[in-house]
Amino acid sequence: MSDQDWGNDQEKSKGKKRGLPGWVWGCGIGCGVMLVVIAIAFWLGARVIKDMVDQDVVWANIGEVLPVEEIPEDYFALQVPFEIEGATMWVISHESGERSIVMFSAEAGSEASKMRDGLMDGSSEQSVGGPLGDFGRHGLEVGTITAQGRALECLRFSALPEEGGNALTGFANLDGSTMMVDLAPEDSGELLVMQFTNQGEDQAVPDKDVIEFLGHFRLSGEGASTSAAEQETDPTEEVEEIEAPVDPVPVGDDR
Repeated sequence: MSDQDWGNDQEKSKGKKRGLPGWVWGCGIGCGVMLVVIAIAFWLGARVIKDMVDQDVVWANIGEVLPVEEIPEDYFALQVPFEIEGATMWVISHESGERSIVMFSAEAGSEASKMRDGLMDGSSEQSVGGPLGDFGRHGLEVGTITAQGRALECLRFSALPEEGGNALTGFANLDGSTMMVDLAPEDSGELLVMQFTNQGEDQAVPDKDVIEFLGHFRLSGEGASTSAAEQETDPTEEVEEIEAPVDPVPVGDDR
């Protein structure tokens, strides 16, 4: 893209409301954002550092918005020590560096609704611009994914355009394939969105990867799996159903 084209694009974008700052949904690039947040935390103090990296504390906080059935192995969770546009954020990275998950949560309200709409906006491609060039959202595909009996709205995209684009070099695994998934209970008005990224991948995130990860949590709302208690039957009712009256044998009958 020439400087002139870039300038034209800037003119076209003037006055157009962006759904969400690019750096927010771009934080799924993994360990980089974790290092930045930790650096800020060092400035804020030791207590803040402990709360943001203590795995017992962090997973307990995540469990308050999305019940944790089993903490996933080989993942490290970090809580951002400040709210971003009214939302709490957690960055969960696999030890291999090949996968990162960002969770966004906020109580019901206008800010939560606005941020949810921005995160799940599949109407137009976006680029962060500046030194990150074309890094952003490309090849948008809106759809649904079914997990634990719930049909969840999702949005797939790639970090760079199909032809490669121009992005600042020096960032490991800057490219990646992402799926945004809306996990909030239907009509709750809450913000609960998961950004699931396979780093360095140009193929769409497989449904099975996301479903497998969500298996560590309990999704609520209509369509959730029937509980074991609801599936149990009364054994006495079964006995009554199989019992039948026996005809009396007449006296003197040689049978």
